Amino acid sequence: MADQVGTARKDRTIVNQGLNYLSFHMMSSKMVHFEVFPWRPNPDPVKFIIHKDLLDRYAPDFPYFRVAGGPPTQLKSSSDDGEAYRYDYCDPAVFRGFVHWLYTGKLPTADDIRKFPYPREWDEGKENEPLAVNMAFELYIVALELKVLALNNATMSFLFDYYTEWQIVPSMDRIRSVIHDLEDYEDEPLENFLVDICYRVGDKNLADTRMTNWKEYMDMSLNIDTSFLLAIYRRHCMVRLNGEEFAEMNKEDYLVE
Repeated sequence: MADQVGTARKDRTIVNQGLNYLSFHMMSSKMVHFEVFPWRPNPDPVKFIIHKDLLDRYAPDFPYFRVAGGPPTQLKSSSDDGEAYRYDYCDPAVFRGFVHWLYTGKLPTADDIRKFPYPREWDEGKENEPLAVNMAFELYIVALELKVLALNNATMSFLFDYYTEWQIVPSMDRIRSVIHDLEDYEDEPLENFLVDICYRVGDKNLADTRMTNWKEYMDMSLNIDTSFLLAIYRRHCMVRLNGEEFAEMNKEDYLVE
């Protein structure tokens, strides 16, 4: 994970005070502590505190989380006294977005995200999506691991609306990142959506006959799993042989029950 934007105080404890989605008076005083460790080598954890009632409601399997290709695994305590759960390989900005959603029922906006440090690649390099879109992609993975189905649907609905409204496809880097995150999961709605939007909309840059950076695209595509490219070709064959109805995209097809 890339370095963070701005300077953040170490060992922060985050408690969301805006209890808009559920009234404070409806919740018990029982809290759950998390220590979130990003991808960086030897990182300092960021601490979060969440009302247990919210986890009971939206992540009923907690403290078990989903492991690709294996049985559910229990989150381990990050301290000897067992007071905090350790959540690895998650940027604190993303987990903060998860907390924001739990307490407000809404995905973070770009303005919400800018209030705290977030990954540099969300602003720089080849990651061209707006901040809220980057956050939605990352939150989908958190929701998948913690089995928060409502958040899976919220992020999927947001991404569907965004890409179908603007008639664009995600960046090649983003597609590669998502495929890597989902490589051990089967028939994930997000990957199916990426296949369909790439087939239905296409990359306008690749369609440009005057394209001068073809080698750059080729270099990036070499890092994409061939099964993803095969899935796009399969969709082409389905439409070609069975009719245009197989090219239609309906949001409900990408949501989970």
